[in-house]
Amino acid sequence: MTDDLTPLPRSDVTVDDAAGAREAARHLAALGHRRFGIVTLPCHPDGYTGPGDPARIESSTFDVTAARFAGFADALAGAGIPIDRVPFFECAHGAEALGAAAGAYLLALSDRPTAVLAMSDRLAMGVMAAARATGLNVPGDVSVTGFDDIAAAAHARPALTTVRQELRLKGTPGGRDYIGP
Repeated sequence: MTDDLTPLPRSDVTVDDAAGAREAARHLAALGHRRFGIVTLPCHPDGYTGPGDPARIESSTFDVTAARFAGFADALAGAGIPIDRVPFFECAHGAEALGAAAGAYLLALSDRPTAVLAMSDRLAMGVMAAARATGLNVPGDVSVTGFDDIAAAAHARPALTTVRQELRLKGTPGGRDYIGP
C-alpha cells in the first residue's frame, strides 16, 4: 500500500463560457446598445448578493463567473465600452428572485442600462420581472439576455434571448466548443 497523494488529473465537461458571453454582448452592442448592466453568478462561496465589486470579479474562485465576465468585458471593449463603466450586480446563486433584485438595482440607476447581460436564464427572467414591475417594456425599453437556454426561456413573455448550451454535445469530442443559435 502506498501513501501516494498525487492528485488525479482534472477532467471537465464544459462549454466555452467566455465565447458564449462574448456573443451575447456582441449581439446587444450590434443592436446599438451602449449602456449595459451585468448580473453575475457568484464570485465566491460566501453567500454575497449585492452591487458588484471589481475586486471580487478579479479574485473569483468560480470559473464560470470569471469566464462569462471576461467574455462580456471583451465584447464590450470591442464596442468601445470600458468594462469599468458597466455596473454589475452579483447574485449568490441563480434564482429568479435574486435576478429580480439585481434588475431592480440596475434599472433604478440614474443612467439605467438599456441592455442587461445575465449569466443565467433564471437570473435574466428575474431581471425581466423587475423591468415589468417598474413599467419598462422588454425589449422596447431594455433588452435582456440570459445563458443556458433552459426550457422556460422559450416560454417567457417575451421569449428570452439566450446563449444555448447543447447539453447532449457537451460530453462529446468537440462538443465543448459548441455555441448554438
